[in-house]
Amino acid sequence: MPRSKTAARAATSARPAKIPPSAANPEAPAGRPVAVDLSASPVLPTMKRRLAAYFLDSLLLLFVVIVFVAMLAWVGLWVSRNPDSAHPEVFEYNYPIAFLDMALGIVVSGLYFATAWTVRGATLGQEACQLRVVDAADGLPLRRSQSWRRWLALGLPLFPVMLLMPIPAIYSVLSVVILIWGLVLLVTTASQKMRRGLHDRYVGSVVVRVPNAGKADQPAG
Repeated sequence: MPRSKTAARAATSARPAKIPPSAANPEAPAGRPVAVDLSASPVLPTMKRRLAAYFLDSLLLLFVVIVFVAMLAWVGLWVSRNPDSAHPEVFEYNYPIAFLDMALGIVVSGLYFATAWTVRGATLGQEACQLRVVDAADGLPLRRSQSWRRWLALGLPLFPVMLLMPIPAIYSVLSVVILIWGLVLLVTTASQKMRRGLHDRYVGSVVVRVPNAGKADQPAG
């Protein structure tokens, strides 16, 4: 006996609604990557793979800064120069332009990483290495606030060093701080079960590998 229209409507209304991934995160733009299922032992990337991704991203950002410096030099706003060819070891610094260059590097870095993590779930370097940075609670790409805080936690000691790079005495001291902070992040990431360093635990993020493949990578658990 066929069901009545009322019963059919009731059955339809009882079905769970399909909520797009972006609806779980008000800050997420439409068309963002779908959530990663973290309940089924996600594949965790090796430290080598993660470092390779950061190396690729660093090369990309370095290229941007070099292009900017070249453009400044082309219009006569040099960062450093050798005024006497007879003494190649002697350089002059244009401190205002040098500070401007370093400040630009910080801004570009923040926009690049935070935007990529929020919109795509990964930077270009991480995509090349099949990595995704997601919220450890729901597997979705990070919210904008999480992305910015993760970037700050990663590079906090680096920013004053970049700004003070034209001052050799201060730069050399702060470079030691960068080395120590980098080792802290490396050790806390490698030693944690889910490979979540201090920066990931601070913002509630986790780095996974997609697709789930690779003999060198290990499932969580």
